[in-house]
Amino acid sequence: MLVLERESGQHADHVFAELPALLRGDELLVVNNARVIPARLLGRRITSAPPSPGADSPATEAEIEILLARQLDSNTWEALVRPGRKMHVRQRVQFGN
Repeated sequence: MLVLERESGQHADHVFAELPALLRGDELLVVNNARVIPARLLGRRITSAPPSPGADSPATEAEIEILLARQLDSNTWEALVRPGRKMHVRQRVQFGN
């Protein structure tokens, strides 16, 4: 855990077990109990354009990153997409080769 002294600008490494001794008593502690799953997917957006002659796969656009945030049911996930402003509902993404 990195501790920063605001007034002096000095910082020091500590372990979490030392937290109670570091507190003065006038701090506000915020606890984040969100669970994060390691589910970052890298892919390419598939365009609606037909593939070029002799191509094995559909035409693709720029790379896209999808972070799976929460599973809603067995086939549906809530996700964060970057760049999100360029994704459209029901647009397809190709993963891997």
